[in-house]
Amino acid sequence: MAHIDIKKTTWERITVSDEDYVEILAKFKAGDFNQLSDICGDYEFEIEGIDDTDEEMYPDDNKGNPTIELFKENGADADWGNGHEY
Repeated sequence: MAHIDIKKTTWERITVSDEDYVEILAKFKAGDFNQLSDICGDYEFEIEGIDDTDEEMYPDDNKGNPTIELFKENGADADWGNGHEY
């Protein structure tokens, strides 16, 4: 089935314990943590989406890669995408 895939940004909230917060903050400040995957293995937490935070992305926001792609069928390569020649 033909479809259009879009890439967008959204904010999510991670809830951590007060004790973990102190340690996580220190690791961010020290440059040891930079992204979610840095936290995933060491701490227990819950993630929830924050309503009304979706934002459209453009190729410049995505290292020049498309943020909208048009497909004729599932599993096929894209037939068109913004910011990319096909």
